Amino acid sequence: MKFNNEDLEKAKLYEIIDAGIDPRENIIFQMLFSKKGNEDLLQDFLEKLLKRKIKKLEVANEVSLDVDDVREKVGRIDIKAIIDEEMICDIEMQVKEDKLILKRTTYYAAKLIAEQLKKGDIYNKLKPVMQISILDKSLMKEEKDYILEGITVLKNNRNKELNSNCKVCYIELEKFRDKKIEEYNEFDMWLAFLDAKRNKEGVKRAVEENEKIKKAVLICHELTGSARAKRVRELNEKWRKDFLTEEYNRGEEIGEARGRAEGKAEGKAEGIAEG
Repeated sequence: MKFNNEDLEKAKLYEIIDAGIDPRENIIFQMLFSKKGNEDLLQDFLEKLLKRKIKKLEVANEVSLDVDDVREKVGRIDIKAIIDEEMICDIEMQVKEDKLILKRTTYYAAKLIAEQLKKGDIYNKLKPVMQISILDKSLMKEEKDYILEGITVLKNNRNKELNSNCKVCYIELEKFRDKKIEEYNEFDMWLAFLDAKRNKEGVKRAVEENEKIKKAVLICHELTGSARAKRVRELNEKWRKDFLTEEYNRGEEIGEARGRAEGKAEGKAEGIAEG
């Protein structure tokens, strides 16, 4: 039996997918979409999500495999992109459950607006912003939709958008997993890729439909097998755990100090009452 180049390429892609890739990993996700030369991947992802054609995309914060670069961003790894010089997007992957995500993403979206103006600038220079959070866990389990977009609407007219300058978008992979592969739309193909660890058959469908996703699979495979990338991922996880430990210890110290203060106050109050 003879195989043509297309058959061999397909077999190689399937082998990579079956072996396992995980684009949700912070460093992999960041390198995949922010590295110079990969702008077409992020552009295609955003075009499919926003349902619009993008003429120019600028990635504002490329991340390398430099150890110090990763250490600096261990608290939060995201991608900032400027669309057609008129809109700013911030894209993050959130694998761990975050109970403060609504407040945190509101803060990040507001920060995207605030950091645009310098002293003396007028407000008409502001570009609209969108905070996009891809979540492994569901944010609002009672909602059926796996793409939730937060916008400001009029109280008595939910179909009338009041303010389009600041939006947040939550994409829930946990809900998406319930969708049948044959029902996938163009953006769903990207979600299947991002969820490749759990959705191998969906990724196989995606690489047949989208050349950009095929490229993303190969880059992800290369990054996954890179010794340097592996070392950086290990260091990133270590620094993340150290950071969380420090935060926990700081919380414990604050709690103990508060407890001592409250104990002294109660003792003083009891002494006054007895006196």
